[in-house]
Amino acid sequence: MGKHGNVGRGADGGTFAFADVVIDAGAHRLLRGDKEMAVEPKAFAVLLEFLSHPSQLLSRDQLLDAVWGHGFITPATLSRLVAQLRRALADDAEHPHYIQTVHGLGYRFIAPLEHAQPEASSSLRFAPPARARLPERTEPLIGRANDIEGLKSMLREHRLVTITGPGGLGKTQAALETARSVASNFPDGVWLFDCTPQTDGDALVRWLAGMFDIHATTDADQLIARLGELLQTRQVLLVFDNSERVAEPLGRAVTSLLSTCVDLHILVTSQQRLNCAGEALYGLP
Repeated sequence: MGKHGNVGRGADGGTFAFADVVIDAGAHRLLRGDKEMAVEPKAFAVLLEFLSHPSQLLSRDQLLDAVWGHGFITPATLSRLVAQLRRALADDAEHPHYIQTVHGLGYRFIAPLEHAQPEASSSLRFAPPARARLPERTEPLIGRANDIEGLKSMLREHRLVTITGPGGLGKTQAALETARSVASNFPDGVWLFDCTPQTDGDALVRWLAGMFDIHATTDADQLIARLGELLQTRQVLLVFDNSERVAEPLGRAVTSLLSTCVDLHILVTSQQRLNCAGEALYGLP
């Protein structure tokens, strides 16, 4: 690893290393030695700004704008989060090794910085979403054997399959049974995401990224990019159920993920199609 190598890429989802500290941006992990240190999401976002601009003086206004946008946040909030970062890093404000205060101006990250390969990070820090595990079958699915075989065949040929049809036809159960049947083809996991509560595109992306413990930013595009980096070497199947109310934003997210993750497959149930390139439709009779 070379010092200061490709630092900008690290902030978008790779891994930073300095001293005995490793920062996995995509997986939202801060490790000091062998111990994982807990920090608030906004504190982590501030740290990523420091790491993205090593040795540069960042004013309070720059940090506030980068992390909070144009919302009104008091400087005291930033000071509190910087203090939290110093505790997590075992840094000293009076004799800093990492975060230097430039009085009246802002802060500067001063440690020699290395950049590790994001692929290695993904293999070490990947956190499967436990809350999205596929449920066990509780009763047999009757009368859908031909549909399940058809859906399995479509998933072999296409990476995005949407089961369409009016409510009440059994799209969810067909998707679940199909996912169970092909689970052995996806050694890195099969996960179910019920989109019923979701109505807003940005909230949908934050929810999805949060299921993978990605919280380092609130920007939807950055979250999807980080999720894509996390999944890019994984053989996984994501199942999105009841997606009609967020079909358009889900379609954008799915398009981005599929372009990044060559082994990713996605199965969707919806009363309407996502209108994505490469989407295969299965109309449930």
